[in-house]
Amino acid sequence: MVIMNKLIKQIKKVIYRANNIAIFSHVSPDFDALGSSFALQYFLKSINKNAKFFCNDDLTLKERMLFDEHSIGKTFKIEDFDLVISVDTPSIQMLGIYGEDFMKSTNRIVIDHHQNIDLNGQVTLVDTAFSSCCEIVFKVLKSFRKPLSKEVVSALYAGLSTDTNSFVNTNTTVNSFMTAYELMNLGADVVKINETIYRTKTLKEIDFKKYVLSNMVIKEDIAYCLMPKKQLDKMHGTKSDCSGISSDLVAYQGVNIAFSIVEEDIGVFKVSFRSKYGYDVRKIANFIGGGGHIGASGATLKGDNIDQIKDKVLDAIDKNR
Repeated sequence: MVIMNKLIKQIKKVIYRANNIAIFSHVSPDFDALGSSFALQYFLKSINKNAKFFCNDDLTLKERMLFDEHSIGKTFKIEDFDLVISVDTPSIQMLGIYGEDFMKSTNRIVIDHHQNIDLNGQVTLVDTAFSSCCEIVFKVLKSFRKPLSKEVVSALYAGLSTDTNSFVNTNTTVNSFMTAYELMNLGADVVKINETIYRTKTLKEIDFKKYVLSNMVIKEDIAYCLMPKKQLDKMHGTKSDCSGISSDLVAYQGVNIAFSIVEEDIGVFKVSFRSKYGYDVRKIANFIGGGGHIGASGATLKGDNIDQIKDKVLDAIDKNR
């Protein structure tokens, strides 16, 4: 905690000295990535900084219900910003089209709760003990001792809630509950967030669940589902629409490890792992060049076809479980 407090003080100094700040997160952003990014953008603007969040991908319908997609930047020019900040992202590759420019900046801050791979800054605040990046961002923002608006704390609560899967995932800690308590006290719109994320099903989500139920494979205590690009295009879906597949699969009785493989582009495959308590999928993801958490990890692989990737993943599970 002493080291974290020291790093937070450094982050404050760097932010106060900057005027134009660009914020980035990983490709196919989840609610933790979006919550961290938007909360930073809202707060930095409230202290008179010119802040802009840049994102590779379009938001899903649910994400657009909670976040203003129109405020997201697309075209980044490094000369327009004197500070860049990345959140919830452990690698240059996961910053997508912005990775190279991010690393060219001479004034960088990295904030994350994943095991860092190769993304670093002049200040790097990474702590894998936290269940979400939003928890760490909250600590940073509190240190400014400035009012936090409803939109800031709501964005942070959305990220915290989803990265713990409404506080049921094994990454949930006492600090997760304490942070939720503080955010609620500060005015987070918990009712809207819960209604949107957990009690609203879009027609597209239903179509994807139908596909998963019809195409999932359970092999002993492993469950998986494959999504070839042709099928993804047929369903007018994006990789973001597939983000919950592995989480749904691991919920089945008798399944301890689950994964999905989505063909994002021809020859490019996104692998997402989930596991029940006591099973470490981070080791499996690391083995094939990815990373993440013990109970939730991922990797991006290249290959000739989706079955080839499936066999590689099953082999990695066999060697690392």
